[in-house]
Amino acid sequence: MSRLPSLLSADDLPLAELCALRIDGEVMALPAGWAPIDEPDRPEQRARSVRLAVGRDVIAARMTAAWVHGAIPAAPPVPQVCVRIGARRGNDPAVRCELSELQLDEAEVVRWGPASATTPERTAFDLLRSAPDLPAHRAAAVRLLADAGIGLAEFRARVDARRRLPGKRIVLARVAEALERADEAVSPQPSLTR
Repeated sequence: MSRLPSLLSADDLPLAELCALRIDGEVMALPAGWAPIDEPDRPEQRARSVRLAVGRDVIAARMTAAWVHGAIPAAPPVPQVCVRIGARRGNDPAVRCELSELQLDEAEVVRWGPASATTPERTAFDLLRSAPDLPAHRAAAVRLLADAGIGLAEFRARVDARRRLPGKRIVLARVAEALERADEAVSPQPSLTR
């Protein structure tokens, strides 16, 4: 008996059977396919799912990368992906995604075979500089950094040391604000009792 792949699609089983397996609690839905419920939920599996949903030449970015790394519980409804500047990837109108071009160093990309995502540190940077200043983006960025063992002060120093980084000022301002909030949360509060 052959083993089913860890990421199932309609190429492996009929769609009706996959939906029935999901209802029965045997598989969980991912952006592009289903994974057996007993299969470990790993970043490489999530990245492969994004790759299947969007295409080969993309890198999971922003909230999609945060999901790949486990910083948020569910993938965004529209995958957020990027390509390197100059990659010349045509936008397929049949594929629904938010595609951006980024200047990325090789050290800012994590690879699992052909699937990839921005590193937790780069993902945190991109979330903090993104135009909508959403609390969910900030929370995901802080979680990514904490899971990677990078404190906010260390992250601020790393960002500050880089040259010509688009959005650097806004990221530094948001990190400074987060550090102020963290300091306020741990500082002793004045007692109201007399």
